[in-house]
Amino acid sequence: MNEHKKEVWLSSIKDQLDASCDELSSETLDELRQARTRALNRHSVNQPFWTQTKVFGGVASFAMIALLSWVINFAPNNKKPEPVMISLLEDMPVMLSSQNLDFYENLDFHLWLSTEAADDLG
Repeated sequence: MNEHKKEVWLSSIKDQLDASCDELSSETLDELRQARTRALNRHSVNQPFWTQTKVFGGVASFAMIALLSWVINFAPNNKKPEPVMISLLEDMPVMLSSQNLDFYENLDFHLWLSTEAADDLG
């Protein structure tokens, strides 16, 4: 029932608008046609895709994200690299020596003993 009332109301509005258009002067009708033509021509002009707001916003956002990613990934690194090779080279004499590995397991004790001996002598 509600839909039927809505359709009746819309058709009565349409009839009233059509009747008022019939009463318009020819000058007014010409002005309305010209305005309609201008609006359609303005809308139908093919604009370059980069001038459209959504496309421009998307391209600008993508460019900003790409630039930020590049700056983060390729920024100069101020950290000093870990001396991996030096620590490996320091272990080479231990690995190549013919001494007992017990000596190297108790290395802290032997270092302490040598510093105590040096303190006693000096």
